[in-house]
Amino acid sequence: MGDGKVALILDVVGIAQRSRVIVDMRGADGADLGGPNRHSNREETVPVVLVEGFAGERQAIPLKSVSRLETLPRETLERAFGRTVVQYDGGILPIVDLGELIGGGYDTGLLDLLPTVVCHEGNQQFGLIVNRIVDIIDLPQTLIDAIAGGEDAFSGTQPSPLVADGRVTELLEVGRAIRACRPDLFVNEAIAEAQQAQRAMAAGDTYAYGGLAS
Repeated sequence: MGDGKVALILDVVGIAQRSRVIVDMRGADGADLGGPNRHSNREETVPVVLVEGFAGERQAIPLKSVSRLETLPRETLERAFGRTVVQYDGGILPIVDLGELIGGGYDTGLLDLLPTVVCHEGNQQFGLIVNRIVDIIDLPQTLIDAIAGGEDAFSGTQPSPLVADGRVTELLEVGRAIRACRPDLFVNEAIAEAQQAQRAMAAGDTYAYGGLAS
């Protein structure tokens, strides 16, 4: 939850269907009498975390990019190499302000407890500080697909906003956004990839040389 507490999420409709409290309602001719909600219940959805920035803007972060939701005391934040970090889960977690990714409002320093979305991209984790963690909701897959083609390569946001939970909301592909805004977080990953490519090239040269020698 937004306050760091653990809560069990119950799929009430799923439980009711499994326990046969809700059954398919069909007429004698086989027509579906369940109404429009039955179609929406079966529609494929994508879970997203709704967050609010410091200028009041709403963002939807796909849950696939989220590891945990935390509340970090401000005094736990530290500085290293000019960047904000926090000791987290036995390691060091880089901290990014939502304003760094989308522009607009930044952390004003008025919050003592910082709502933080711990996200992952590749092998790198980072904490995204937001003004408020609103909720976790499901959005229709068709809606996500309809706007996914227009993604801004720099910011990772969709130029066409959507309506979620009654508010105009931007879909934030946080992995792409963080790679564009903070490439320094992936230096070790880039080094590892370069070393792997060099090893593969060296192995190819050895194979080619061995082939000529034979």
